[in-house]
Amino acid sequence: MIKGLLKDRGGVFELPIQYVIAAIVALIVISLIFVSAQKMYRDYQLKEAIKEVDKIVKEAELMYSTGDDGTKITLEIDIPSGVEKIVFGSSEKILAGNYYIIMKWGEKWDGFAKNVKFTGEDGGQVVIYGNTKEVVLYLFKNGEGEKYVKISPTG
Repeated sequence: MIKGLLKDRGGVFELPIQYVIAAIVALIVISLIFVSAQKMYRDYQLKEAIKEVDKIVKEAELMYSTGDDGTKITLEIDIPSGVEKIVFGSSEKILAGNYYIIMKWGEKWDGFAKNVKFTGEDGGQVVIYGNTKEVVLYLFKNGEGEKYVKISPTG
């Protein structure tokens, strides 16, 4: 009986190795779940930001095509906290319909509205940051008679 116990020394060493392998596999699985959850969260944040930007763009296009000079609309939005900033317009006249979203982790999404020109307070770009809850859209004609939609974040 003692000889039988002495011959089976492999079991004493195999069990800790099996535990280490199981722990490594579990760690890999948990890491993959964490990375997948983070990717899903980032995708959700970007989709929500795009949805809110589309809301602004659609309202601006409607104002641009049917509104009179001086039309002003306050629009409630909910920009997600994952947004670093959203930029509308450009200092170059040809790119006045340009807009883009930059997320806090560096991802960028671009868009272009063919049917509206955007501008900010100083006649250039307007920047909207994450957690913004409201913007004011104002339709006006510049000195050359061209229509623009000025966007002003309010909170």
